[in-house]
Amino acid sequence: MFICDALSSYAKQHIVIDPHQYKSPLGSWEGIGLANLRRAGHSHLIRFIEDPSYRALSDLERNGQTIDFAFIDGHHAFDFALLDFFFIDRMLRPGGVVVFDDADWPAIRKVCRFVRTNRAYTVIPG
Repeated sequence: MFICDALSSYAKQHIVIDPHQYKSPLGSWEGIGLANLRRAGHSHLIRFIEDPSYRALSDLERNGQTIDFAFIDGHHAFDFALLDFFFIDRMLRPGGVVVFDDADWPAIRKVCRFVRTNRAYTVIPG
């Protein structure tokens, strides 16, 4: 919701990737996230992809998608988070921002350390 609120003044697109919006191993969310975005008047900003991020991001990158901002909040294992970052890094325009959710989790902390050590990103303390 906050991302769409920020984007609404720029008329940009928010790409939402969620393989569990309608079908989940933990029970269905029954589309509540998308419904809330529609109720808030953000339908025109949303491009929804119901696939795992490793598939969706790969397709987006292959099709030449570029982005200015990414919020990584997917599978919280090191390999999945690193793969998400890999594709996002390839699509992110210079000056773009990447945010890692749950950066205090051990696996995500390792990904953040990898990024700090091996890529030319500036850390913005949060």
